[in-house]
Amino acid sequence: MKRLAMWAETVYRRIDDISGGRVELVRQVGERFTEARAAQGAAAMAYYAVFSLFPLLLVLVAALGYWMTDEEAMREAVDLVSLAVPVSRGVIKK
Repeated sequence: MKRLAMWAETVYRRIDDISGGRVELVRQVGERFTEARAAQGAAAMAYYAVFSLFPLLLVLVAALGYWMTDEEAMREAVDLVSLAVPVSRGVIKK
């Protein structure tokens, strides 16, 4: 087993030398990414971003409804929002 580990280490060092140290750089980046728990941070930001879109959409629709009285402009605004969030068309029209 020790012999296999030594062989793997030798192969790793050769590949790293050939690549100009890029393999070691990728390994270090992966370690630091894991140590910093960056994947969990990214997941948390995505979670809060998704759940903040619906209230933002409600505020946007309410504000547009208050200021927009022209039916054509309102229809264009609904079409624009429904392009961004396809399931929102039914909610907006109610």
